[in-house]
Amino acid sequence: MLRLRDDLSPPPAWRRSAVAVVSVAAAALLSALLHPWLTAAPLAPFFAAVALAAWAGGVGPALAAILLALPLISLVALDPLGAWSLSAADQTAMVIFVLVAALLVGLSASRDRAAQAQRAAQARLERMLNIPGVGVLRFDAAGTLTDANDAFLAMTGYRRETIASGVLTWRDMTPPEYVASSEAQLAQLAATGQIGPYEKEYLRADGTRAWMMFAGAALEDGAVVKYGLDISARKRAEAALPASEDRARFLAEASSVLAADLDLDAAVERVVRLAVPRLADWCTIDLLGPDGALHRLAIIHRDSQRGPIAEALRHEYPVIAADRVHTTWKVLRSGTPWVDPDVAPDRFVAEARDEHHLAFLRQLGFASELVVPLVARDRALGVLTLVHGDSGRRFGADDVPFAEELARHCALAIDNARLYQEARQAEAKVRRLFDTGVIGLLVADGDRIFEANDPLLQLVGYTQDDLAAGQLRWSDLTPPDSAAAMAQALADVARRGVCAPFEVEFVRQDGARVPVLLGGAALERTGSPWIGAVVDLTAQKDAERDRIAFIDAATHDLKNPLTVVRGRAQLLQRQFRRAEAVNAATIAAELQAIDADAGRMLALINEALDAAHLRAGRPLALRRDDVDLVALAAACAQEAERRGAQHPVQVAAAVPTLVGVWDRARLERVVANLLDNASKYSPDGGEIVIAVDREHDAAGGAWAILRVRDQGVGIPAADLPYVFDRFRRGGNVGGIAGSGVGLAGAKQIISQLGGTIAVASEAGQGTTVTVRLPLGASGASASAPG
Repeated sequence: MLRLRDDLSPPPAWRRSAVAVVSVAAAALLSALLHPWLTAAPLAPFFAAVALAAWAGGVGPALAAILLALPLISLVALDPLGAWSLSAADQTAMVIFVLVAALLVGLSASRDRAAQAQRAAQARLERMLNIPGVGVLRFDAAGTLTDANDAFLAMTGYRRETIASGVLTWRDMTPPEYVASSEAQLAQLAATGQIGPYEKEYLRADGTRAWMMFAGAALEDGAVVKYGLDISARKRAEAALPASEDRARFLAEASSVLAADLDLDAAVERVVRLAVPRLADWCTIDLLGPDGALHRLAIIHRDSQRGPIAEALRHEYPVIAADRVHTTWKVLRSGTPWVDPDVAPDRFVAEARDEHHLAFLRQLGFASELVVPLVARDRALGVLTLVHGDSGRRFGADDVPFAEELARHCALAIDNARLYQEARQAEAKVRRLFDTGVIGLLVADGDRIFEANDPLLQLVGYTQDDLAAGQLRWSDLTPPDSAAAMAQALADVARRGVCAPFEVEFVRQDGARVPVLLGGAALERTGSPWIGAVVDLTAQKDAERDRIAFIDAATHDLKNPLTVVRGRAQLLQRQFRRAEAVNAATIAAELQAIDADAGRMLALINEALDAAHLRAGRPLALRRDDVDLVALAAACAQEAERRGAQHPVQVAAAVPTLVGVWDRARLERVVANLLDNASKYSPDGGEIVIAVDREHDAAGGAWAILRVRDQGVGIPAADLPYVFDRFRRGGNVGGIAGSGVGLAGAKQIISQLGGTIAVASEAGQGTTVTVRLPLGASGASASAPG
C-alpha cells in the first residue's frame, strides 16, 4: 500500500487546515492550466491534493480537502468547464473520487496509529471495500486476479476459490472486442498510475456478459486495485431508449392515422394495417356485436400471397359465439392481455374450430400470440389479436405494455368512429323526419327561425334563401289576434319543455292566412332553442266546409221530394175526409208520383251512403244484372222532365236496345245525377239530350256509349281537372245548390263497372258528359235499328 505519511505526530491545527486549503487550491490551478493535457486523468491533481492533505494534516484536513475539491472538480476539471451540471459519467467519476480519496484518508490514518489502530483501520477499510454494489478487485503486476470483495463475486458469479488458485487474469474476464481498450487503460496506468473510469462488458463465470464501469490505481508493489460498478441496467435503459422513442413515434403516427377517418370500417382497416408487419406477422380485429357475439371485421397478413387465405378465413369464420371457449373471450371478459410466446402444438390444435380452420391457421402461421382487449370509456369493444408465424419473431412480456397502449389508441379510434356513425344515423333519421312532406318543422331561438323544412316554407310562402337571409321570424308568422296564444305556447316550452298542440293561424308572406295545428318542444330540457311541428289544416277546414255544404245540399234535395210527397198525401187525405168522389185514375197518378218521389229520396240516401264508402276508400257492393241502357235512359229522361218542365229531355238512341251486365240501380243513379246536373246548371232552360250508341275499339272490344249534353253555364277550364274530386264544384256556379259528390260517386260506380266517364265543357257553352261501359260477351247484346 502507498505510504502517505512517516511522521505520526500531528502538526498544529492551523497548519493542517492550511495544507488542505493550499493543496486543493493548487490542484484547481494546476487543473485549469493543464486541462488539455489532463483529459485522460482530470482528477489526478485533486487526488494529489487530498493525498497531500492526508499526509500533512491527517484525516480532518483530508476530508476538508475532499469537500473543497468536489465543487472545484465540477468547475475546472470536468467538461464543460465552468458548469455545475454533471453527466452520469461525471457523477460516477465523482463517486470514484470520493471513494478513492476516502481510501487515501483511511490509509493515512492507519499509518498514524499503533498496531491496534492499524487493525481497526484495516477493519474499517474492509468495510469500505465491501460496499454493496461496488466491486473491488486486486490484480498483480502480471494481470492475475489475486483478490476481490464479495460484491464483485456476487456480480460476476466467480468463486473465491477460483481467485485463490491464481488462474484467473483480466484477459479471461474480458471479451475479445474490449481487449484493446483494456490495454489502453494499462498504458494509462503505467503513465499515470490510474485507470479509468471507463466502461466495458465483462464476462461472468457462466459466460454471459455484464456492463461495468471501472476505475483503479497502481499500488507500490506494482499491483493494481480496481473499483467496479455494474451498469447493466443503465445500458439496457440506454439501449431501450431508441426503441422507446421509436414506439412513441409509432403511437403518435398511429394516433394521427387513426384520427384521419371517422368511418368505422376504415378505422378498423387502419388498425390492422398499422400492426402488420411492424408488430406482428398477421393481425385480426374482433368487435362485439349487438347479438352478443364477436364479429371479425378485419384480418391482414404481412405476406401478400397469404392475403387471400386470411380473407377466406374471415369470410368462412366471421363470428366467435359467446358460448365458445376461446382466447378472445377470455381476454374480453377479464380485461387483461394474454401472451403466449411459444404456442404449444396442443393449444394450436385446440384453437382451431375444425380441420378446415386448422388448415387455415397452419397456412397463416401460428407460433406466438398476443391478445389485448379494446376498451374505450370503460366499455369493452372487442379484441386485437397479434400473431407471429414463421418469421421467427416471438412475443414477450416486454411487448405487452406497448400492445396495450396501441390497443387504447385503436379502441378510442373505433369508439369515435362508432359514435360518429351512430350520430350520423341519428342525424339521418332526424333529417328524414325533418324533410318529410307530411308536416312542417321549424327550429326557433327567440324570434329567429334558423331552420325549417320545405313543407313549412311552402306553407308560409317563404324560400330557403329567405330563411338563410334571416327574413323568416316568429313575429312575422303570428297574427295580432293570435299573439296571446303564441306567447302562452312559448311560455309553456320555457317552463315545461313542451306545449300541447293547438289550432292557430299563420300569416303567409303574401299576407294570406293559413290555419294550422301547432305543437312545440324544447331541444334541451326547457327554453330555447325549440322545435315546432306544424300541420296544415287548410284541407281539413275546406273539407269541413264542404261536408257542411254537402249536408245542406242533401237536406235541400231530400226536402223537396219529401214536401211533394207530403202535399200529395195530405190532398188525398182531405178528399177522403170530405167524402169527395175521387177518380181512380187520379189516385193512381198521385200514388205513382208519391212512389217516384219516394224512390228519388231513396236514391239520394243511397247516394249519400255511396259517398260515405267513397270517403272511406272502400269499393261499392255492385249487384249486376242484364240492363237495357236505352230503356234506362228513356225512364230517366221521363222522370227528369216530370220534375223540370223547363228542360225538355230528348233521347237519341242509335240502337233500339243496348243490353249489358251492370248494376241497374247505381247506373240509373248515375244517369239521373247527370240529368239533374244538366238541369240544375242550365238556369236559363234549354234542351237536354241523352245520346246512346254502341262502339268498337281498335282491339275489337264492344262498348256502350251514353252522352248527356246541356246548354248550361259550363265549367271553367281551371276547374275541369277537379270535377271528379269530392266536394269540388266549379267556380261559376254561384248560389246554385249542390253537394259536390255526384260526379265523384258517378266515377266510382262507372269505374267499378269497368267503364270510364269524361267531361267536355267550356264556360258559357254547356257541358257534355260521356260514359263508356264495356259490353261483355255474356249477357250483352244490341239490336239493330228498324
